[in-house]
Amino acid sequence: MIVAAVGAFAGLRYCREVVRKVPLTAKVVRERAQTLSVEEVEEKLKEAGLVARQFVGTGELDERLGWVRNPAVVRAHLGEYSEEARTSVGVVEREQGYSLVGGHGRAGFVIALPDERYRLLELIETGGGWRVDWDSYARYCSASWQDLRNGTAEEAEVRVFVSPGSYYNPPFAEQSEWTCFQLTSPDLPHRVFAYGKIGTLREAWMKALVLGAPKYRQHMTLQVVGREGLMGERLFEIVRVRAIGWVRGDEDVETEWRSK
Repeated sequence: MIVAAVGAFAGLRYCREVVRKVPLTAKVVRERAQTLSVEEVEEKLKEAGLVARQFVGTGELDERLGWVRNPAVVRAHLGEYSEEARTSVGVVEREQGYSLVGGHGRAGFVIALPDERYRLLELIETGGGWRVDWDSYARYCSASWQDLRNGTAEEAEVRVFVSPGSYYNPPFAEQSEWTCFQLTSPDLPHRVFAYGKIGTLREAWMKALVLGAPKYRQHMTLQVVGREGLMGERLFEIVRVRAIGWVRGDEDVETEWRSK
């Protein structure tokens, strides 16, 4: 029997309860740059912007690799990047701001590409200067969405936008056991649905983060496992939250949650 929920996240009626259980403060979710002056932040954005322009201003892989963090990891992932993410030349359209995450400075820029397409470029402040996180720019997934959706790949790390969902079918039909999330991406032709187990720290944090995001839409890096639904439909279980956003830190964000 097909079961559908009425209203995403049950009409968001658990919002106050979740926020009480999981205090969402700027300090917990993101350490903002409150100790820097406006001038210092502007200088950091200027420095990061120079690297961003060098990176998107060339389509040569070797040149780009000179501006990235973890170049050995990136080399292993290049084959999974789209041609656009690998070589398309773009321009910095605007700054997204500066913040501190896990003790590291982070700067974001919106990149305009040909045919009015856009990508988010994030840079991390390292001991060797500002470096591009190419995995986040490429929206790297460890398996293609095509393989995940047809069942060729069972599990993968994915970079997606997460919103409330309202689709409850086997094996996730029981609304008392699962919370439905809607996953979207410019790399996905259609939305997909993924589920968090109610009663887990993971599910509580995800709900709180989505409810606290503008327009209830939070980008995250997740580990998902495909499950077969009715008539071969692929639904996904969320088994790990790797990062809030598309830049992975030194450790998964779930590890930080469990240490609070």
